[in-house]
Amino acid sequence: MIILPDEKSFRTYNSGDYQFARQLHLNDPPPPANGEAHQNKSLKLWNGHLYMADVNDFRSTFVSSAPDVVITMCSKPPEFPNNVSGGLWLHRDFSGYELENYGATGTIVLEAREALIEGKTVLIHCLEGQDRTGIVGLCLLRMSQTTLDYDGIVEAMSNARPKKVNYWFNSSFGLMHENRGYYHRISTKLQSIIESHDNQ
Repeated sequence: MIILPDEKSFRTYNSGDYQFARQLHLNDPPPPANGEAHQNKSLKLWNGHLYMADVNDFRSTFVSSAPDVVITMCSKPPEFPNNVSGGLWLHRDFSGYELENYGATGTIVLEAREALIEGKTVLIHCLEGQDRTGIVGLCLLRMSQTTLDYDGIVEAMSNARPKKVNYWFNSSFGLMHENRGYYHRISTKLQSIIESHDNQ
């Protein structure tokens, strides 16, 4: 049985507010982001709202969504708006090549779920907003909307993050296509782990 949270599963495990994230960004900035306008929409999960982004559309998504919680799953924080204050920032960095790192993904899903149940707006992102972000978003959606079939999952995820529809659901290579292992194996495994955690 896996006991969560599991700090050892992360390359970086840190917490603070948005000002702390801004300071870390200024002290050791990542490569410049493109500053894309976002097309992201919220997923209504439990009592809150989930947004998904990458480093390029992070700022525009942040300004539009006004999140209570930001979870960063890549090595460095993105550029927060200059006038940002308050909010909870969780730095939960793990490799995009370790999607079956259940200690990391399970911890993030638990933290995001708690905030969403409390009615908060949560913004999750990684570098490209596709692998880590997609898997965590999928798990939260399947846990919250238990009656959704595969077509409903595709529609909800596609509306929430249109720029990644092809990457996620292309029939030949899509990360979360129903014929690929990630769709069933990871989200089912995570749900099992979290149920075990809840029953402890």
